[in-house]
Amino acid sequence: MSEPSMIPSLPTAAAPVIPYATPALYQQQAMASQGVWQDGKLLLCVREIVLPNHCCVKCDQPADGKPLRKRFSWHHPALALLILVAILIYVIVALIVRKNATVVIPLCRRHRARRDRSIWIALALLFGGIAAIVASIALEIGWIAGLGCLSMLASAIVAIAGTQTISPKKIDDHYAWFKGASRAYLSALPQIYHQ
Repeated sequence: MSEPSMIPSLPTAAAPVIPYATPALYQQQAMASQGVWQDGKLLLCVREIVLPNHCCVKCDQPADGKPLRKRFSWHHPALALLILVAILIYVIVALIVRKNATVVIPLCRRHRARRDRSIWIALALLFGGIAAIVASIALEIGWIAGLGCLSMLASAIVAIAGTQTISPKKIDDHYAWFKGASRAYLSALPQIYHQ
């Protein structure tokens, strides 16, 4: 019985090089396979995702800050009309029909520090307002309670305005659209073309 002849292994062919395919195009194709796109001025992604960290989502600086893991909820804005009927009905319906998305957002050190600072300022205003109301009751001075209420209102404004990175424009069963991402961040993502 003769031994089979040994056939030398042939080198495998290299992948064809497309002359117009730039590194940016390859990066966009890789990001599209990860489930993230640019939809005009909006960031479009799957509902559970770690966003690519090619730069901060708020600017074009390196994403060298601690990333932010955030859970978003969204419901159609027309549901707000239920507030005219009853707030409790609105809350119940909104909780039932809302859609959720969990996103890990890349941030630079500056935007991460700004967000953390806003949280501390909001907490200081909140506890300062509570302390002012307690002091007003103890001292029986009404205008101090007014200052406490204003401080608590300022706390809510700082918390909302200072900690917002991106916000949901729409969330459906599979995808989420966000506004607030910088042009620099969006420009590195593959574009979605609507038919």
